[in-house]
Amino acid sequence: MDIYNDKIKPLFQKTGLPDYELEEKIGLPRSSIYKWEKNISKSYKKYYPEISSFFNLSMDYFSENVQKNKLNTEADEPLELLDILKNEESLMFNGVPLSDSDRESIIAAITMAKQIIDKSRNQ
Repeated sequence: MDIYNDKIKPLFQKTGLPDYELEEKIGLPRSSIYKWEKNISKSYKKYYPEISSFFNLSMDYFSENVQKNKLNTEADEPLELLDILKNEESLMFNGVPLSDSDRESIIAAITMAKQIIDKSRNQ
């Protein structure tokens, strides 16, 4: 398994940010991503803490034995949105990791919307 191409690069691509901006936000040296892309350097390994912190991931994410996506389930098995928001570690919205505060706000908004829908259905 190629950790950079299989795990790190997809995270970077999801942000939609240019390399220089992503490097700045994560705290990486200039041109790091370019060097990793071109296989000039594998220094990304020493930046696991910064990358995992930025994307709200456990350091286990970089292990070759950890599943790429914990949400992989049987096609028939429905997923409970609130359970995902409460329990899934690496959620992002528009390429930005969700903080605990973000999750709480989203859960509150969904709960309120559900109450409004239920109320309108009962009228």
